Amino acid sequence: MCLTTVAMATACSAAPSTVVKASARRGSTASAQIAAPTWTTVLPDVVDGIPLRELADQARAIAAGWSELHPWNMRAAMGNAYLAHSLEDVDGMTYHYGSTTPAYVVALDGRFTCQPPACAGSEPSRGVQTCQPTTTTSPSPVPISTMVFTVDIGAVGDRVLIVMNHEADMTGLGRVYPLDGYP
Repeated sequence: MCLTTVAMATACSAAPSTVVKASARRGSTASAQIAAPTWTTVLPDVVDGIPLRELADQARAIAAGWSELHPWNMRAAMGNAYLAHSLEDVDGMTYHYGSTTPAYVVALDGRFTCQPPACAGSEPSRGVQTCQPTTTTSPSPVPISTMVFTVDIGAVGDRVLIVMNHEADMTGLGRVYPLDGYP
């Protein structure tokens, strides 16, 4: 039986069955088990009016510009530039500024390294960009960071791109949509 929901569509194969084969020796039979059923989850492009597949593609493209080819814990929510900046709040320091024009707020984790010119083109000049090039002579492990960026909804608002050293708690933005399942 296959199920379909608003959030995802699931396709499945038939249940396993046993096949009886005749053996090379007369009068004997052998049975073989067919592989277990496979379940394929097909995620919708848009959920609750939010273009999740497009946001996942943008997240991976921006991460690649920051030398991270396999970001993880990618997630999106409705918000704005003001709320995106507030995700930077840590240790009593607050960053409460930015437009309140509705926008998608996307966060993802990875080992982001700004190596111009690749990362320099990841954000238009009209926005905020936190980019600190790596200038060490010996290779050192790149720490895990969280990248947060906004994507305008229709009207042009503040564009934000932030790379920070702490987790972005997006629960204050309402429903958070996971993006890792989008290939």
